[in-house]
Amino acid sequence: MALSINRVKFVDDKEFRNLTKSNNIVVALILEESTDHFWQYCEVFSHSVEIETNATFTVVTELNAPRIYRKYTMTEPCYAFFFNNTALFATRASIDLQILKHILAASLLHQPAKVSTIEEFNQKFDAFRYTIITTEEYIEDAHDLYIKHSFSKGKNLI
Repeated sequence: MALSINRVKFVDDKEFRNLTKSNNIVVALILEESTDHFWQYCEVFSHSVEIETNATFTVVTELNAPRIYRKYTMTEPCYAFFFNNTALFATRASIDLQILKHILAASLLHQPAKVSTIEEFNQKFDAFRYTIITTEEYIEDAHDLYIKHSFSKGKNLI
């Protein structure tokens, strides 16, 4: 756990451009204004994500987001976890360092839960406080499902 947290880093544009597939989990902290723009950020990171046994974490803020995305007004925190080019977990809720550490640990210790229906979502989400949720395909539908039904869970989201 400590090793994972110690590998959290902030990246600037130069480092971002140099990112390559490196068998990692990417955890992105993104500040942005609306969910309409959220997946545009996801696309920025998805090309560099591939998982095996190691994990590294990238935290992106409005100060060091790629320039092309700075045109958006970014006000709310949004956390996104990626696994094999798929967003696993996203929340616009506030989150403190201790909770973030738990989520990072969970991302290393637990396999993603694959869901495609509201019922599966609720079963998987309630099974473990820091469940990581993904789908094998239909990412846009998965995003809609997650946004519509996770927010109703309130603080359980984190």
